[in-house]
This record gives sequence, structure tokens and C-alpha cells, in this order.
Amino acid sequence: MKRRTLLAAPLVASVAALAMVGCTGEGKMLQVSAPPPAQPTAKVERVVVWLPPETGLVSDRLGDAFVSAFAKYNVPVRYGRASALELNRGEDQARLMNELRATHRVEVEVSSFRQAGGTPAEWTLAVAVYTGTGRTRLMTVQYRPGGAYDYSVANAVVQQLHERGYL
Repeated sequence: MKRRTLLAAPLVASVAALAMVGCTGEGKMLQVSAPPPAQPTAKVERVVVWLPPETGLVSDRLGDAFVSAFAKYNVPVRYGRASALELNRGEDQARLMNELRATHRVEVEVSSFRQAGGTPAEWTLAVAVYTGTGRTRLMTVQYRPGGAYDYSVANAVVQQLHERGYL
């Protein structure tokens, strides 16, 4: 009897830990890097969002979250995904940029990742905002999602753009 009890406790703890990994919590804004507040040179009118190749951590639902977040400001969004062996991001993005005639682009990267017991435990997203095909960053946001199904980074980025006068 004691042996079953001792084996059951770690099993219950493992199942609880796995369940918590998938829970949605509120994400945490770690840092926003941007030039000092000034009058934006151009308002955000059309956006291309570029997702990283890591589909296990960043699903297409994040792209959908950006579509919803920008829709509040009537800004059309198209999103695409980087390939694992991306050599020239500009060439890969060109089709979407031309189709939409995008005025801005948002690039999402997984900047750090920690795994515990074979499942993702914690990761940080770096989200950079650029004008059109330019190379100068308007803003970079470091964001730690609250869980596997936390797409609140999209709302956080759009809110920062709104506060800085881009929307």
C-alpha cells in the first residue's frame, strides 16, 4: 500500500505541472526600447507580421491575435512565417509587403527559451517594429508570455504603438 502511495504522488505532481504549462496566464512586458517620444513620421496604415519558424512556441494564432489587435484601429494585417533556413528575410517578406503595400512590419523572434522536463517552461519574445522595408527599428518589445496559449503580446505591442502616436 505504501509503495502505491509513494508512486502516485510524483505522478499527480507531474500531471499538474504539465497542465500548468498549457494554462493561459497574463504575459509580462519586460522592456520597451524606442527613441524618445516624438511626432511619428508616418502612421501605421498596413502591417505585415513576420513570425519565427518555431511553430511549437509561436503558433499562427499569434498572427491572428495581431490581426485582431490592429483591427481595433482599422489597420489591415497579413502575416507570414520565417523559414528555418532563412537567408534573406527581405526576399521572403517581399511578396506579402507588395500584396498589402505595407507601411510597417512587425517581426517576432524567440529571444530566449528554457525547457524543463521536455516541455517549454519559459520563453521570451522580442518584437521589433519597422517602417515598411526599412532597417531602422521604431520600437522593440521584450515580452514573456504567461503560458503556451498567451497571445497578449499582440495587444501589448499595439497598445505601445498607440501610446507613441503611431495609431
